[in-house]
Amino acid sequence: MAHLPIYNYILNNPHLDYVARQLMNNSQLDLWLPWWPTIQRLQNVSPSNYPPFTTFTKALIKFSSLGCTFTPSFDVTIRGGSTAIIDKLPFDASTIKSWRTRSLMFEDQLVTLDGQYAKNWDEINQHPTDLAKKSPGHQPQWYKFYIDTKTISTNKRLLSPLNITKARLPLHKPPKVAKVASDNFFRPRKEWSVYWHAQSSRALYGKTVEQRNDPSCQSISYIEHWIHNPPESFSQFGTPKKYPPILTPCPGCSLHTPYHRDIRPKCIFMAPTLHLHRIKTNHQDYIRSNFPSIPYKKFVILTQPIHHLKVLIYNIYIHSIGIPPQINLPSDPNTNSLSSAPLTNTDSSIITRLLLGCTTSISNLLELSSKCANKSHLIFYTDGSVINLGTPLCASGLGWLETSDPSNILTFKARIIHHASSTRSESMAILTAIITAPRKSSITIHTDSASCIQTLNKILDPLTSLRKLHKIPNYLIWQTIKYIISFNELSLTLIKVKAHSNDINNDLADALAKEGARLDSPLHINFKHIPKHNATLTWLNLGPIERPARKWARDTLACQQFNKYINSSHISPLLSRCKKIPIDFSLTKEWLNYNPFASVTSADLSSYIGYKIKSLNFLLPTCDRLQQNLPHIYPKIPIVCPSCNSSIDSNDYIIICSKYSDHIRDLLLSHERSLALFLYEKQPTPDLISLSNIQQWITSSPLFNTSNATTISNNLDLILLSHQFIPKSLDDLFLKIFPKKNLRHHHLIDFLHFFLMDLRKITWLAHCDARADWEKSLNITQRTKRSKKPAPNRRHHSRLPTSSNRAHNSPPHNPNFSSSLWLIWPRRIFYILDLGLITDRLYCNMILI
Repeated sequence: MAHLPIYNYILNNPHLDYVARQLMNNSQLDLWLPWWPTIQRLQNVSPSNYPPFTTFTKALIKFSSLGCTFTPSFDVTIRGGSTAIIDKLPFDASTIKSWRTRSLMFEDQLVTLDGQYAKNWDEINQHPTDLAKKSPGHQPQWYKFYIDTKTISTNKRLLSPLNITKARLPLHKPPKVAKVASDNFFRPRKEWSVYWHAQSSRALYGKTVEQRNDPSCQSISYIEHWIHNPPESFSQFGTPKKYPPILTPCPGCSLHTPYHRDIRPKCIFMAPTLHLHRIKTNHQDYIRSNFPSIPYKKFVILTQPIHHLKVLIYNIYIHSIGIPPQINLPSDPNTNSLSSAPLTNTDSSIITRLLLGCTTSISNLLELSSKCANKSHLIFYTDGSVINLGTPLCASGLGWLETSDPSNILTFKARIIHHASSTRSESMAILTAIITAPRKSSITIHTDSASCIQTLNKILDPLTSLRKLHKIPNYLIWQTIKYIISFNELSLTLIKVKAHSNDINNDLADALAKEGARLDSPLHINFKHIPKHNATLTWLNLGPIERPARKWARDTLACQQFNKYINSSHISPLLSRCKKIPIDFSLTKEWLNYNPFASVTSADLSSYIGYKIKSLNFLLPTCDRLQQNLPHIYPKIPIVCPSCNSSIDSNDYIIICSKYSDHIRDLLLSHERSLALFLYEKQPTPDLISLSNIQQWITSSPLFNTSNATTISNNLDLILLSHQFIPKSLDDLFLKIFPKKNLRHHHLIDFLHFFLMDLRKITWLAHCDARADWEKSLNITQRTKRSKKPAPNRRHHSRLPTSSNRAHNSPPHNPNFSSSLWLIWPRRIFYILDLGLITDRLYCNMILI
């Protein structure tokens, strides 16, 4: 994942603009898609079905496993049809190569102009640049499959005809489709048209010979082909664009369509009537008076220049295949308004270009902008707010007021989502404030965020490189702020205001921010209109990733590994049983890394940490584990607990074994008394809390509760502790005496060390002694365990099918446990040695979905 920030830099470096666009274009061609691939498609790509990918395409597929992808900020749609061929036909690498050779990307290229019939192979098998030249090779299997599954009858009529969208443009004047009652054919008189031929990428001119108006399909016109053929005498007019638009009959070319109702024209082509554009020719009197010496017997001169007609018919063609006034990405059920923001084709206000989402907030900004239009100096007080942080109801808001005119104070508030933080809210407040300022005005902003002031100075520093800008949190917001300052030529000054210092204006801005966080609709930045920004790193189509890419990838991988760990077949049964008990994973991490010895490396420390890791992962060498690892030594039948001889021996049975129940109760009573004295003596303020109150708190805690102590199997806090998971109830108990985190955790880990080591002595070590006696009765010694397993007989060895279809990151299947345990992640993720990952400042309820 180290390539993620590298590609983010390459794609958004203005000096590498052409390289970035070429990389993205190559990836589209690798996947043979007319639009940018969605993250769902990238996740489902099977590389074996494609020719070898470019490096960037391989990286995109890898990034999609993290749920992230690059969303282009420019239009990457390939024109030429409405239905991608890759979505309609099964394919492999050879099929993709066949399509590339013939430039077949749309199903529209496989059917006739009316969308009713499939083309013959000879019509499809044409060279992309020379239509008279055939591509080499036999008729491929994919074409046979298309004919067998998509058509009926010998004339290859489509089962589901394609809908060919007709053009609707003010300048578009298609020929009229005649309504003939008795005959389906109509011969117009002196009707000239121009048509855009997509396969050869050129404009075709001609005179309509006949219309075929079949009621069951679209109207098709047969047109006599005329070509632009200026004589040598036209060189007197200057450059070719200045030549008179003269047309002469085509002597015959590869576009000719067989037509037997009139044998006079030498070249005829077919086109949908509604895709034609009518053109006019000059009168013969005009030609005789202006062009007396033309060496052709049969010719016409058009009223409009050839170049103008080419541009006009090309635009008509673009709209005729269904391109709307604004270009949207392919629809996706998981894509919200942020990732599918339109690329508008018309100029608009900087507010409407750079912001989207809440229409009310945008309308308010437009109104405020008009009120500030005549001001040369503006004074803002900005603030941001985050409410319900760390909960599903978390929301961010921003607010500001403009106080240059005390008699007419302007206010604004809005809500934002994603990456909730006060700094992000503050920076977004600054953005919405300066976007309302008129050009070449001076602005003074009072803010209580020192971070925003430092960041603004950094982005405005010309020595700050683009790579450093990408490492700034919320860099898309700051990049937009930098663009607004440059575009409007603003003079900006930020002044630090002390927070909660009874400054009336700052307190009012804070109140507006809190009100904004409770609004219904959020406000977003339309990152597709940020200049010099070719692609935006997004996650799960929810919005842009505005953190440093490397840190984000590290944390995302940590989340994946942690979810994989807690959903493993070893851990999930315990967490499922204790799903109502909050677990403090931050404290669990500290406990696992705790070293009670003076030396940082020693055999005792290795044994100490090794026991905790094995206990955490249910890997202690109980009889079931030994039987699994050494099947040639231990009996094949289920082995009962060597201590009580009543239940099957396993890691989760040790703590609830009836042999140790009385010892565990005595241990709880002993540590309950010693813990009360320990907390009373160690409290920060001596005698602040009485010993009786501390004893009462301990007795009422789940670990030492008498109702749980009667039956060990009901004491879920004790069961979690026996497997090195620290319940949140213990931290809550110590929190009453030690408010400061460091001191609280220091004393809590000391208690855990003595308590769990005593618990280990009366459970695990006693269990090991009982198991050793049982092994002696079977003559199992350490030397026996070290003996090699006999090699299997290869003749009778059968290969079992392996399940290779399971996703790489999915947890092992466990029918007794839900497929996922959902957590609320904090800002940082930490490793639990080499076993999994846990979170800093995190505790959660394990909730089965």
